[in-house]
Amino acid sequence: MKKPVLIILAIFAGFVLLCCGGSAILFPTLIQKGTAQARSAESFGEAVMVAMCASWDPGTVAQFATPDFADTLRAPATADVFKSFKSTYGAFRTGRSQITGIDANTSSERGSVLRMTFTDHVTFEQGSADVVLRLTKPSGGDWQVEGLRVGDVSLGATH
Repeated sequence: MKKPVLIILAIFAGFVLLCCGGSAILFPTLIQKGTAQARSAESFGEAVMVAMCASWDPGTVAQFATPDFADTLRAPATADVFKSFKSTYGAFRTGRSQITGIDANTSSERGSVLRMTFTDHVTFEQGSADVVLRLTKPSGGDWQVEGLRVGDVSLGATH
């Protein structure tokens, strides 16, 4: 083989080795960070869900909500919705929770935002229902609730 062909092949082999080696380092780090985010979202969602179902007070959820969703929760009609939840379901008994959706995006206006859907199949005193919390975490921020669904009733963003 001629020398220029060998040089090109050596450069190509070095490039392939660099890319594969970088992937071997990068992918485990990404998986580890993603798992940590999912765990923190699940812990946050569990705490919000238990607090909400213990009091059925929209003010409880508003403490953990995005500003827009907190405004929705403070509306007088929302108090009636939560009273309906309390009379329909009663107190929290047990739950089986999991993260059922993950979404991440970046925009020039809002920066990076991570969203996760927290779903808990809850048994109450008077039946059971799925409680779904839509959680959001801006880059450098804390988890917040931007929407919820209890049974068939949705408030705020749930998708």
